[in-house]
Amino acid sequence: ATLAQWLAVQRTVTNARRGPGVHLLEEGVVQTLWTLGLRARPEAVPALLDRLPAHTDADLLVVVESPLELVLDRLATRMSRHSRTQHLAAAQRADELRRGHALLDLLATWTTVPVVRVANDEQTPLSEVAGRLADLACHPPPARPRRDGCGLGQSP
Repeated sequence: ATLAQWLAVQRTVTNARRGPGVHLLEEGVVQTLWTLGLRARPEAVPALLDRLPAHTDADLLVVVESPLELVLDRLATRMSRHSRTQHLAAAQRADELRRGHALLDLLATWTTVPVVRVANDEQTPLSEVAGRLADLACHPPPARPRRDGCGLGQSP
């Protein structure tokens, strides 16, 4: 399943690159790597990063940050029950969210694309966040140089 997910997202990004316009992907390369690292084999992520075809890079990576307590509350109260994390005990759920946050920080540090962090804290108006993202989609910051190794094999 993880191999199929990895290949599917690469194909989706490649196909989006062939067409004109702005393409917003709910799950792009970094999210897929995050999922693979969190759910499957974290030790495989550095090798996948090293072999990532250049044409699958995004123009912009948006990291939505929310306080842990807010995410835990949202998971507990939402109607949908498709998240594996929702079915964990409270302490395990919090631990998994912390591991996911650390993994995302490592991936965001590693990627060469501009990374924009936006708050989803119920304090910042969504219209403000949307306006900022729309501006950045039209005028993304410059790419960053790729780092040697992403540090995913090391303890955070």
